[in-house]
Amino acid sequence: MDNIANETGSAGGHRIAGSFFLGLGAYCLLLHFRRARRCQKLQCETSYLPERDPAILRRSGVALIIAMVVAFCWEIPGGNASTNPYFRLLHEASYALFGLIGLASFLESKGLVPLDSNRSCLVMALFQSYMILSTYVASMNNRETHTEVPYRYGMLAKLCLAHSFVCAYSIWNPQNLVAFLTGHVLLIIEGAWLMYLGEYYACRIGVQPSTHLVDFYTYVFLFLFIVCLGMAGIATFNLTPSPEGGTQEETDYSVLVTKEGEREDDDPQLGRELLPSWSRQEAMDV
Repeated sequence: MDNIANETGSAGGHRIAGSFFLGLGAYCLLLHFRRARRCQKLQCETSYLPERDPAILRRSGVALIIAMVVAFCWEIPGGNASTNPYFRLLHEASYALFGLIGLASFLESKGLVPLDSNRSCLVMALFQSYMILSTYVASMNNRETHTEVPYRYGMLAKLCLAHSFVCAYSIWNPQNLVAFLTGHVLLIIEGAWLMYLGEYYACRIGVQPSTHLVDFYTYVFLFLFIVCLGMAGIATFNLTPSPEGGTQEETDYSVLVTKEGEREDDDPQLGRELLPSWSRQEAMDV
């Protein structure tokens, strides 16, 4: 019964976290892709970053907090039943840390913390996950059982390490759009891998009828990887940063619009077209 509680908690927690990472990464990547198509159509340049948009920061922060709280509670039965000292550290501590990232995103959307605070927290969280996962894999390599665990968690550890480096570089060089797009691709891959782990644990306790669903998620994982690389490549070749010497506001948003709907640049058509759909306002007739 203890093992069943352990595996059930792992399956549910991995599914919730994986679903959120998949959704957030795909959403931001689609925003970049949509902006690339518009800029190609208008033959313009923009450096709009969804990662710094207050509305997206607020929504993703709240969603991340909710997802991590639910996943944390789902892991409690397994953590209480498990005798593995790494279980609580690996799962529950990671969920709590990513919940703090959601809080940092929400505070950043309100202007209460410096710019890129949530991404700085993400770098530390990913590197912390890498250290815990690598230590966990090393401890499992010294055992004779569960020979499949080092492979599955070793892959996740490598993804976390690569994502932390990419995210840190995007903070250091915010005009490099490739770093942001690569971070979204890695986030989607991490989400797909967490979903894969969730289905794997579900199959171990007989929740799923067979391992065919795990094989299905493997093919989905590869398909998402190819699609994300293609979208990132298209967006990279069609989106270019703003000219050098621009202000921080010009780096974050290509067009600034006041509350009354008046644009602050000299091109009203460009301003109306480049604004996101959820923040587009009625512009004055020119």
